[in-house]
Amino acid sequence: MSWRSTRLAILVRDLGRILGINQWIAGWLNSRGHYEERYEQMFCSSLQSGDIVWDVGANVGHYVGKFSECVGDQGQVFAFEPSSSNFAQLVAACQGLCNVHLRQRFRESRRSTCICARH
Repeated sequence: MSWRSTRLAILVRDLGRILGINQWIAGWLNSRGHYEERYEQMFCSSLQSGDIVWDVGANVGHYVGKFSECVGDQGQVFAFEPSSSNFAQLVAACQGLCNVHLRQRFRESRRSTCICARH
């Protein structure tokens, strides 16, 4: 288990959302330069033309455009975002990306399993 999925980390994230400070923290981190760059490089280096990507919790679409570019016209990106406000921004950010499929889903109150296979 990653430290990001511990109960304390989830509680702190939820508290940040309630207090409205997550947006401020994200802006501060991004203003300090290339915070996301290493993640973008890591993700894109593992993708190739024709791949299929699932971005579960796509937020406002920061990575969706990058994934779309990495997998090219032969690939597909499925972006899932449960938040209505984030989903509206995601739709706007993905205008013109023909290989991107958006879904406002994955808000579950029960435990479930998803099996994925690579063919």
